[in-house]
Amino acid sequence: MRNKKYVWPMALALVLLLSACGSADGTKSRAGGSQTKSVNEVLASGQQAAESQKAASASSETVDVTAASRVVEESSEAPVDLKGADGTDLDLTKLSATMVFSEVYNIMVNPDSCMGKTIRMKGLVAIYHDETKDTDYYSCIVQDATACCAQGIEFKLADNYRFPDDYPPEGSEITVRGRFDVYKEGEYKYAVLKDAVLEKVNTENEGETTAP
Repeated sequence: MRNKKYVWPMALALVLLLSACGSADGTKSRAGGSQTKSVNEVLASGQQAAESQKAASASSETVDVTAASRVVEESSEAPVDLKGADGTDLDLTKLSATMVFSEVYNIMVNPDSCMGKTIRMKGLVAIYHDETKDTDYYSCIVQDATACCAQGIEFKLADNYRFPDDYPPEGSEITVRGRFDVYKEGEYKYAVLKDAVLEKVNTENEGETTAP
């Protein structure tokens, strides 16, 4: 889901505030980033029309400057052992909404610390379609506890999955596990979970990319 020239997957509402809390030295996803578009922004733009009314309502309110710092404060909760019983290096499904959002954010701004590690995460599927290449990029999106902002990581399923038949519809709630890596396209590097496996798929929220 790119600075140092890395790209990230999907940022909503407070992404600009949150980017001030971390290094700009991150990896992009298919949705944007600090100086350039992050995966978050690109994916978010795909749902701009559906979110326009909600965004207009939110923009009429005073932005709580403490919202970004709240992620940092709440991430100081008691440490959680993220090692999975099956050998997963980082099992993000063990974390609360705020904690998992913070952890994914940290992964995207410090990708080198997770290179080659197996990551399990639960979230909603967001799809970014690159018209110039006629290619779809799939990301697993997680939101903070207030559902005001989101982060995500792109995933590419293992070879035994057929594309696009075996890929979940946009808005599906999934649990996905894959090996964290970074790849380069043009001048940017993008974060991805490679050889990913879909452990759970719930299509009840199909078509949505934000929490109900």
